[in-house]
Amino acid sequence: MLLEIHAQTGVLADELASAPVPPEETAYLWRWFCEIAAGRQCGMAPNPLMHGEIDVWFRQRGIRPAEWELKALREVDGAWLVSLADDSGGKIGSAMGMGASD
Repeated sequence: MLLEIHAQTGVLADELASAPVPPEETAYLWRWFCEIAAGRQCGMAPNPLMHGEIDVWFRQRGIRPAEWELKALREVDGAWLVSLADDSGGKIGSAMGMGASD
C-alpha cells in the first residue's frame, strides 16, 4: 500500500524511508515482487499471487527465473500477506482463513 501511494503521489512514508535496503545482489527480486504484486487480485482481501500470474509476468518479459527465485517470490508474498494481516489486527487474516499465528 505504501509503495502504491509513493508511486502515485511521490510522497515517501516514514516507514519506507527507514525500511532496510535489500542486498544489491537480490534487490532485483524485490523489484520483481513489487511489479508482480501491483497486479494482485483482491476480493474481500488481497489474494496470494497465483502461479499463472507470475508465469505470465515472466513470459511477457522474456525472463526465465531459476526455481529458487520463484520460491523466494512466493515466500516474500506469503510474508507480505501475513504482515498485512498483522497490521489489520487480524481482520484481513481471518477473511483469508489465516490464524493470527500463521
